[in-house]
This record gives sequence, structure tokens and C-alpha cells, in this order.
Amino acid sequence: MGMPLRWEKGYMDGGKRRKKLPARRIRDIAWGSSLIVLALGLLLCLLYWELWRQPIQVDPRSYTALYRREDGAVAARMDLSALLNACHLPDPRESGLEIGRYPDIQALLSMELQLAYGQDGNMELSLRADTDTLRRWGIELSPLEFTMEAPAYVAPREKKGSLAVEQEPAEEEKPLTEGYLTSLLDPYGRGYNLRTVCEEVQTRRDQAAKSLFKDEYETEKLQLNFIVFPVGQPYRNCYRAVYAIREKTDSSAKMQKVRYLTVEVLDLAYSSREGVTFRRSSLRMPDTLREAESLSEYEEMGCTCFDLYGGGMRNEERSAFDQNGFVRFFDTATSFQMANGLYWSPTYDLLEEDDIWRLTAVKGHSLANLLRYARKEIYARHYVRFSETAEKEFLNHYTGYGWYEGHFDREDIALSETEKANLRLLREIQSLIEK
Repeated sequence: MGMPLRWEKGYMDGGKRRKKLPARRIRDIAWGSSLIVLALGLLLCLLYWELWRQPIQVDPRSYTALYRREDGAVAARMDLSALLNACHLPDPRESGLEIGRYPDIQALLSMELQLAYGQDGNMELSLRADTDTLRRWGIELSPLEFTMEAPAYVAPREKKGSLAVEQEPAEEEKPLTEGYLTSLLDPYGRGYNLRTVCEEVQTRRDQAAKSLFKDEYETEKLQLNFIVFPVGQPYRNCYRAVYAIREKTDSSAKMQKVRYLTVEVLDLAYSSREGVTFRRSSLRMPDTLREAESLSEYEEMGCTCFDLYGGGMRNEERSAFDQNGFVRFFDTATSFQMANGLYWSPTYDLLEEDDIWRLTAVKGHSLANLLRYARKEIYARHYVRFSETAEKEFLNHYTGYGWYEGHFDREDIALSETEKANLRLLREIQSLIEK
């Protein structure tokens, strides 16, 4: 009698018996299969990582365009919107974007273009960027220095609404002249640091005022000139300030005593080691305002007399503001919008004293007035409201640019310590040149 057909461990259909595998061998096969799958997974991960970590090669020349402004000067524009797209990065202007998660975007937005005039009508460009951060996040900028042909066209290559960084070229290199000054503008058209001269003027003024009215006086600067003497005269130049000195009186006084005063700082000279120095100063007390303000004595000697506007000599070839309405400082990049929505300008970073003194009076603005704008732009950057009465000039200025909308009161914003330090320094220098 045959064996009944049944299904049992170790049997197959058809009645043929299959050898039973040892449990240990089954475990070995399972482990081996798992290890093979794991190894393949690791290999795929390594291949993906190797491919992913290869930096994106970005050629700045592909995103940079040169153009000529209306005044004929060459300027540069870099299309950041296109660059961000090439790097597969989002536009920082998108609402809800947590920019703190994108140090690569922040590094790209902080780039600066430096321009200089080269040979044969070419422009030499240098790109300053946080290359270490960009490399960590897979972006390689190269080359950082390159040459481009100066263009003949006027308008920049600009896409409406695009994010960009723009820069005008540095002035052609000229050595600063050592010796007596024949102008208060250096060969670059920048102002000199006149702190020592202004302090001398105010010291001599206050000494004279105290001798007249003790500590009960107030001063008003009426006129400021820089005078260059012809060859053969005993002096080379003169920084001349005219003041009205008034005795402080109570409201019952019928008449306020007034005296006029001129302070002359003579033989201003520049050296790279000491900056601007002078030989001596003198003081006069004319009897009348007309006598105090008259320059006929110097004109008869053949002197060249310059008016100083708000403490500075006027540079007729320079504009006061950049394309976004921020004060144009020498040797710095022009303003641009940062990832946090605020606008960068030189007043966003810590200013050196020489940075401020390099500013000059320009057509339509005295030096003192430019320093006021440099202070006001710190608040404008934070979208602070300006008074329609006391600050109407600044309100009209900033509302003329599309980026500005006054949303906040001064007490509602938080200035950085750097911005606070800049405000203090700007006020100090403004006081030196105005008072």
C-alpha cells in the first residue's frame, strides 16, 4: 500500500521528499543577502554624495554687464536673479523665505564689484565675495578677476524687477601730493581730513569769545573760505572762518551785544605720515560785518578764494546719491537690497573717520547737508517715517525711490551697534564743520 499523499514539512507535491536546510545555513543566507543590499545602498549613497557635492561652477562674466551712464562714466551691473536661478536657489524676496537657512544666498547678496580703468579701453573687474561660505555650500566662483571691454551703449542690461549689484569704477590711480595744499580736494576729488584745522578754529574762537563775554555767549558761523596765495607771498594758503559772537542776555535786555571775529589757519600741508597739518593760526576782530566778510584784501594780493559749502569744497563732477538714493561714499560699493529686506549702504557697516571726511560738497548739497542725509538714511533703511514738517526734505527724497515706505516710528526699530556708532561719528564731524 502506497504512502498517502500529504503536505508536510520536508515533503513536496508528488511525494518526493526535500532535504531540510539547517537553521544556521538559512540565517547565513539571510545575513548575506542583507549585507549585499546594504552594500549596494551605501554604494549608491556614496555615488549620489560624490555627484551632489561637486560644486556648481559659476562664471561671473556670464552675469556681468558693463554700461555707460548718462554722464559717460562706465558702470557695471551683475544680474543676481539669474545667478541665483543658475545655482538653484530661491529669490530672497519671496514671502515667507527663512533667509537664515541660506548662508549661500547671503554670501551672494553681499558680493561687491570693483572696477578700474585698464589698458586699450578695457575695464578691469574684481569680484569680492565670501568664497569660503560659497564653497561649503557647493558654489565655486571663477574667475574673481577679469577684463571686459568698455561699452558704447548707454542703458544697462536690466530685467524688470531683477535683483542686481551695481558698481561704478574707481578713479584712475593718482598719488596724493605731499606738501602745501592748493585745494581742499585731493587728486581723486575727495576731501581731506580737516579735524585738526576745525578744532584749532573752534579753540581760538572760544578763547576770544570768553575774553569778551566770559561763559555767557553764543556763536554763529557766517562764512568759510579757503584761500591760496600766489608765489612770493609770506603764506601759501589760509583756511578762514567768520563768526558772529553774541552775548547771552535775558529776555528783558534791550539789545544783545555782538562782535565779529575771523580765525585764519595758515599754511595747511599734507603728508602721508601726519595727514593735514598747519603752521600757525591768527585771530582778528573787525568792527563791522562787512569788514569781516570782505575778501578784497586777498583779491588785491592776487589770491584765489574758494567758498566752502557747509565745510567742504565743492566737487562739481560728483553726484550726491547712488541709484537707490543713498549717499555716495568714495571707494565703496553702491547700495543693494539684502536678504533681510533692508538695503545695504556704507552706513550699514562701520565707518572710518576718513570715509566721512572724503565726502565733498556737490551741486545742490553742502558737505554738512550730505552728513545729515547719511544719518537719515540709517533710519530710512529701517523704513522709519519722516515728519512731513520738520523732515519734509528727507521725506520727499526717499519717497522718490520705489523701495522706501515709511512704516515705523524711531522708537519701534532696533538699530545695530554699528549703526549707532556711525550716527555718533557723523554728528561729531558735522558739528566740527558747522560750528
